[in-house]
Amino acid sequence: MTKQVLSIEQMKKLSKLMPLKEKTDFIWWGKGEGTDPDRYKWKLHCSDTADANPQCDWIYPAYTLQDVLDLLPKQIGIEYIYELYVSAMSVSYVQFVGGEINDIMFEVPVDGNLVDAAYEMLLWCINQGIINPRKEEHP
Repeated sequence: MTKQVLSIEQMKKLSKLMPLKEKTDFIWWGKGEGTDPDRYKWKLHCSDTADANPQCDWIYPAYTLQDVLDLLPKQIGIEYIYELYVSAMSVSYVQFVGGEINDIMFEVPVDGNLVDAAYEMLLWCINQGIINPRKEEHP
């Protein structure tokens, strides 16, 4: 089975950059001693089980590929428009002319799984200021 969600390390890094959605299909449960979540043992659970059995000290959402893609802008640019393009080979922002790729603004190769490539694209968009992570439109 391929990786379906972002790792707890990826989610913790993302939480430092932007507010995380509260409602996701999967969550990370952390259990441990003290208040340092870096020392916890983490397990992935379906979010439906969180309400029924909250046996954890810390909870992080676990973003799926769709969650990450929903955060990425579908188009970027002003003078030239680049569209989000997702394939089995890469996640990129490309410019199309006549149905053909004319230019690539930025590309993240898929090295293992698509969710990690989409995550790297999200980090790039935040670092470039394309996404303002503190705006209300990105809960």
